[in-house]
Amino acid sequence: MNTTEERLHDALRAAGETIESVPAFVVPASRFTLRRIAAFVSVAVVIIGGVAFWSGSGGRQPLSSPVQASPVNGIGDVVVFLCGTKSSNPDCAHRKATAGERGRIMTMLRRLPQVKSVDYENHEMAYAKFRQNFANNPEFVATVKEDDMPESLTVRLTESHNSRPVVQAISGLPGIDQIMDEPAGFRNAP
Repeated sequence: MNTTEERLHDALRAAGETIESVPAFVVPASRFTLRRIAAFVSVAVVIIGGVAFWSGSGGRQPLSSPVQASPVNGIGDVVVFLCGTKSSNPDCAHRKATAGERGRIMTMLRRLPQVKSVDYENHEMAYAKFRQNFANNPEFVATVKEDDMPESLTVRLTESHNSRPVVQAISGLPGIDQIMDEPAGFRNAP
């Protein structure tokens, strides 16, 4: 060692000798009791459930990809969200679905034997429904604008038909942002 290193070594040793002995940190054995773990899991379940409920999904799970059906039993209605300027689906390219695309989707749906009816909902209608559903939360309603609401098609199926063939028939069509396979238990009134 050179003289600078020796002086630094001596200074650190002298400083270390002035420090009193500190007992090692010990984690109490009872820190992770079964009761605390159960409480933590319960709180986590409540938080996740609350987030799902307050996000507006109401228990309905949107598809992560417009090509796949949800893992539910496939019996129920199908909601088709059309591309909009705020769509995150790369196939939409941040553009609104054209009237022609919407017409082709509706025609395709109406030709399927599983389909009872197809109803179109524009921005205005969706926003009115949104305001009605969240009337008890005006602060939340104030954060959403009419053009934030996507246009959509609600596809009512005949009672005896499975929704999976309907989802498969329209998946990948231009103008579709997302498809939600809605279980029968969540059907809105006709």
